Amino acid sequence: MKHTDTIALQGSIADMRQRIAVEQAAMHKVRLGVARWRNTPAPQDADAPPSPASQTHWHAEVQCQFMCWLELGGFAHADAAADKVSAPAMTDMPPDISASSGNNTAAAPAPLPAHCNGCAA
Repeated sequence: MKHTDTIALQGSIADMRQRIAVEQAAMHKVRLGVARWRNTPAPQDADAPPSPASQTHWHAEVQCQFMCWLELGGFAHADAAADKVSAPAMTDMPPDISASSGNNTAAAPAPLPAHCNGCAA
């Protein structure tokens, strides 16, 4: 990792957090790959019960969601999303007519990272 003063001079704190999240995502990918390569399961006996596929599927989906979250910025992305949330509407104000007319425009979802396999990130 670079020296902290160098990082501070290169951009804002949000940029620094984004770079750290990208670095953490890359390190996690490498560690996960090495762990899978080193800990390959031993060949199973024909009479042995099969491994629990549902747990394996769950673990793969959670890993995918975690990697998507990291690549989107991790906590820095969550902080940015929280900052964009507007203040709650006042209760004594009449509802906005244009909002109830059916022309609701939802915010565009963040693009999924390139590696994503369609997980529900």
